[in-house]
Amino acid sequence: MLFGPGRHFALAAATLLGATLLGQEGDRARKATFVRVENADGTPAAGAVVTFCGCLPHLGVVAGPKDELRVQTDARGRAHGKLQPGLCYVAWAVGVADAAGLRGVADTQGWFGCGALLTLELASPVAARRLAVRGVEAWQAQAPLRCVALTFSPGAEHELEIAADGTVEIPQGPFQALEIRGRGGVPMWHGNPTESELVLPPPQTVRVRVIDEKGAPIAGAKIRHRVGRLLPWRQDPYSGVVEDRWRDLGATDAAGRCSVVVPYATDPLRHPGTAGLLLFADAPDRPSVAGGVFQRGAFANDHKIDQHGDELVFECRSTAALVGHVRGVPIGTVAHLACVCKLYVESTSYQHDARAFTAPVDAEGRFRFVDVPADLHTCRLTLAVPDGSDRPSPCFPTQAGRELPAVVAGRGEELLAEGMADLALQVTDATGGPARGMIAYLVPAERVHNVYVRDSVLRVSLDSSGRAILRLLPGKWAAVVLASSGIVSEQFELVPGERTVSMELRPFATMRVELRDGGRPIRGASPIARGVTMRGQDDPLRALVQSLRGKVAESWAALRTDAEGRLSIPFLQVEGMAQKCGLQWGDQHSTEFVLASNDDWLLLQPR
Repeated sequence: MLFGPGRHFALAAATLLGATLLGQEGDRARKATFVRVENADGTPAAGAVVTFCGCLPHLGVVAGPKDELRVQTDARGRAHGKLQPGLCYVAWAVGVADAAGLRGVADTQGWFGCGALLTLELASPVAARRLAVRGVEAWQAQAPLRCVALTFSPGAEHELEIAADGTVEIPQGPFQALEIRGRGGVPMWHGNPTESELVLPPPQTVRVRVIDEKGAPIAGAKIRHRVGRLLPWRQDPYSGVVEDRWRDLGATDAAGRCSVVVPYATDPLRHPGTAGLLLFADAPDRPSVAGGVFQRGAFANDHKIDQHGDELVFECRSTAALVGHVRGVPIGTVAHLACVCKLYVESTSYQHDARAFTAPVDAEGRFRFVDVPADLHTCRLTLAVPDGSDRPSPCFPTQAGRELPAVVAGRGEELLAEGMADLALQVTDATGGPARGMIAYLVPAERVHNVYVRDSVLRVSLDSSGRAILRLLPGKWAAVVLASSGIVSEQFELVPGERTVSMELRPFATMRVELRDGGRPIRGASPIARGVTMRGQDDPLRALVQSLRGKVAESWAALRTDAEGRLSIPFLQVEGMAQKCGLQWGDQHSTEFVLASNDDWLLLQPR
């Protein structure tokens, strides 16, 4: 499959899907999702293990639901897993080992929803990777130590057995990181070693002091080490909530001091190396601040500094809490704030640092974020309702800076249950059938200064009937659904209450080209991108469509000119964007051209 779950592997499977799923009731019931796994030569891959991992990307797996499921293919390479409606999934497959222990692995595919039809293609079999683990002897105080392989988030993990010779075997699969865990499963080291060994740095003692803005010590401040980060899958151009890996190091005494032990090759204060070491101070009722080693230099209070002294000093300033008030949400609702924080590498330039914060919503509908940093680039609020609620979690547009949406920000207004817009999004394909298992991308249709489209997108999975139910803040919104067969984009306005928006996929724009050399047709040439020119878009809908152009271009890898040298190239036609292309066969290239819809064949020559 190229992008979107649109490749049907058999008419019989599609018929069975409709008969099985359309009669099921209840949004909470799991729905069957059919998958076929093929070997590299196109034959069915019997016995392959398919892993499905799902979540709500705008909430992540810490605050939101997570689903993980494994199924095995039958003799025809087919299997099905029952997935949760409403979640966005990725999937991959690992084949059966051959006589030499080699296994084929299919590239991870996503995002998609329940009811999708998938085809996963195993690459040529490869061997498991063996890695030496060094340096664990110095950490016997944290024994027993464990080594774990992890994928991106949401994903899976596989515990690795440390052999007598100090090596571990990383099995075939999309594992992107290794983690050393100490007593209680607490992460101590996290990374992706590219060499033949993993070296756990030795223990180093760091003195920490936490003060307020007047220089007075702060007792009871928690010191945490951000050991690593599990990034979300990058199956499209948009961001998601990062899964941080934390280790609690201790708390400050009455003098605002404590000593912590961290893994680092050198003394991180006197002789910082090139490796990062970010510690966070969480003082009571104050925003957290970061310090340590970052961007190959000393770092304190979210800013790069010249050098550390004998201790790492955190200045935790008092900042007004972000206070919200809502009504009409069920007991157990949690306010979730996905933030783009700032880590300053120069006086005015900063690196985006995505973090997420949560706060319980009390019985009166009030919530307070006390630990959110004082300086944010953007933030997005979601009210995560508990499992079993009859309505979805209310989602709000991304805000610039450190600010909650006005409707919940305690300015004399209260968000009532009737104040939200309940959207039923219904999408059909070009034949009028349901766009089952596809993903809809939603953004606010009115641009907010300093808010990027990539930080505003909501991914929404369509169920087996091509439908999704959302609860959004009233206003103008835009939606795009992209499948292997076409695209639909639409802008609409929501008011309090219920509304259904129906959308129908339409075919991509296509360009017809014909490749000849002196009148002789050239067969087997593929299109390749040569560059793109575009102007900035103030229209979020156009910007959203424009950002998806690469997903369509992924399908070009499977295209070839036919015996007459002809080829139809699908593409996204976006105002203000010009895509330059060429054809390539072997080490030869055609003349360049700009993608544009045409009825006649554009004649191309080798250059």
